Amino acid sequence: MISRSRLFAAVVIALGLLGWSAWRSHAATAAQAELDSRIAATFLAANPAAPPADTSADKISPVGAALRVEVKLGLKSGTTGAPLVLRLRARDGAERPFDITVTEARPRPQFVWPLTLPVREPELPLRVELQGDGWCLASGSPATTIGRLDQPFKLSLVRAHRIERLFQAEGTLAPIAGVAIRQESGVLLATSDASGRASFLRPEREGVAADALFALASGFSPALIEEERGHAILLRSAARGGVVVGRAFDPTGAPAAGVRVVPRYRVGDMAPVDPAANALFLALHASRERSIVALAAISAADGRFEIPWPWPCAVRLRADHRALGTLGLELPHAAGESDAGRTTTVELRFPVLIDAAIVVTVGGAPAPGISVEAMTRDVNGERGVAAGLTDAAGRLALALPAIEPLWIVLKAARRAASVHDVKLDAANGGEVLSFAMRSGCDVVGRLPALVQPEIGVHVVQLRDGPSRLLLDEAVVERDGRFRLAQVPTGRPFVLELTQPGMAGSLLLERELDEPSGDASGAVVPAEVDLGDLELPAAGK
Repeated sequence: MISRSRLFAAVVIALGLLGWSAWRSHAATAAQAELDSRIAATFLAANPAAPPADTSADKISPVGAALRVEVKLGLKSGTTGAPLVLRLRARDGAERPFDITVTEARPRPQFVWPLTLPVREPELPLRVELQGDGWCLASGSPATTIGRLDQPFKLSLVRAHRIERLFQAEGTLAPIAGVAIRQESGVLLATSDASGRASFLRPEREGVAADALFALASGFSPALIEEERGHAILLRSAARGGVVVGRAFDPTGAPAAGVRVVPRYRVGDMAPVDPAANALFLALHASRERSIVALAAISAADGRFEIPWPWPCAVRLRADHRALGTLGLELPHAAGESDAGRTTTVELRFPVLIDAAIVVTVGGAPAPGISVEAMTRDVNGERGVAAGLTDAAGRLALALPAIEPLWIVLKAARRAASVHDVKLDAANGGEVLSFAMRSGCDVVGRLPALVQPEIGVHVVQLRDGPSRLLLDEAVVERDGRFRLAQVPTGRPFVLELTQPGMAGSLLLERELDEPSGDASGAVVPAEVDLGDLELPAAGK
């Protein structure tokens, strides 16, 4: 039997344990409540009071739109990290009546910030800035933009580590202050201080960020920042190269401000060994196949802009303006020509826009819901200049640039794409352009059996004959067969054989006869068999 003294001791211990557990639970609850109150206080303190209402038409209404900011973090087990701070501001920063900052004092895998923003759709996009030493966007950027208010805005963040770089002048090794480190999208990551040093966040996991980083400084040529290379980066003097000085004009001849001019440098593949020249060469090489906004210039109020020409190569310029459109210009380079100190003067004149009424018919009847796209081609390749859908009456109003070449491409489900050549007279406004959609039929063919390479399968591309615009493509099966749906009749087309990332080789040029019956396409063969086709000869 258990003695009274032992029983009494057991009861005392049990009561002590029960009390300690209750106290511990209460303390944890109190600590959590205190933490939650601090978060709420931080949130409220970081949100400035709304300004008084301004009823003038050019001001933003204080009545905001509800926005959900959803954040997802890539957490390691046991991660604590520093507080995460997001700042939302309108496009013009302090000129707008809000500047909201929210803070998450503890890392959680996923959470939501409900916000009410005093902003309307025309004031978009909103700039979202990320602050904190532990996190960055998956691309490595500290900022992004919100383009819509009618759906949740989602951010995927990853753990980040801080990188430091030293920027020095070639030859003298003098530190360079004011070097801007920008992503290829143009987002500023950091600026070097008086010692020439700058630090910025990059994703911690390898392979997360595929974006390029650029070092830009006044008086120096741009340089690519290779993250796996050394700590110091040498910048080349801009005086060793040339410069493009240009002006942008609208269709009336007035200076055009706010035009973004993006250069593409047509450098070769042989990179120099010299460190400063290599960093410059790699920066220019990155622009060869894609637009690097970080290298762009914005035209001033008088339309002036400057673009560096720091390497002996051809340069292509692409000028974009929201209202005026897009245009391109090729600047050739003569072999052996000296670049040092050379100034090249250019003018960019945007074409006149003509209001055109598009009318689309099928079999003589109005064709609603037809996709209409105006296309052109310049030194930067194919691009669309206007687009829309026809209404119930088969009509669509478009502002078209008076340029050549210009094509109207009509597309609809289960119909052949129709390409029409267009020539506009700048002196005639309000033109009515009528187009009838072409009939079409499926096309099949066979090629000798192809060995499918590791880089991808072979593809047959369907292109319009006169314009060479891409209309469709089909994968070649292992037995060599391919099928293209709805190839247009009554206009030459071209078939090309391609592989991913490679130029096409000509397979066939042909034109299918238009149907002899109803123009609506009712009397069209369901399928045309091209038979066995020969593989294009090497080099064709």
